[in-house]
Amino acid sequence: MAFAGGWGEILEPLDLSSAQRDAIGCGVFLNAGGRAWCREMLAHTSTDWAPWHVIPADHKWFARLAAASVLMGTLMRIDPQIPEVDAEAREALDAARAELETQAPRDEPADPVAEDPDEYR
Repeated sequence: MAFAGGWGEILEPLDLSSAQRDAIGCGVFLNAGGRAWCREMLAHTSTDWAPWHVIPADHKWFARLAAASVLMGTLMRIDPQIPEVDAEAREALDAARAELETQAPRDEPADPVAEDPDEYR
């Protein structure tokens, strides 16, 4: 799925065939020799559950807005939930954290967020 619309319009989903996706993705950025590789890559990597999105980048603010729109739509569709962690998994996570904290650079806090949480808000 890609998005189409003018700069002042609300973007509407636009279904593209794989040939159209190939033409948009490859024709703009690659010379003729690289297009076949790009078409093959798009054909094998753009799926219903992980599609490619065409986002114009002429204006940074718009590119960011379009990317945020894609991310928000995806998050709303998949509805991610915070997993429940049982006591055994919590202990394993705590052990892993302790191990990682031993690898902190010398003269640096092992967990800078824990030392000054206000700095990271």
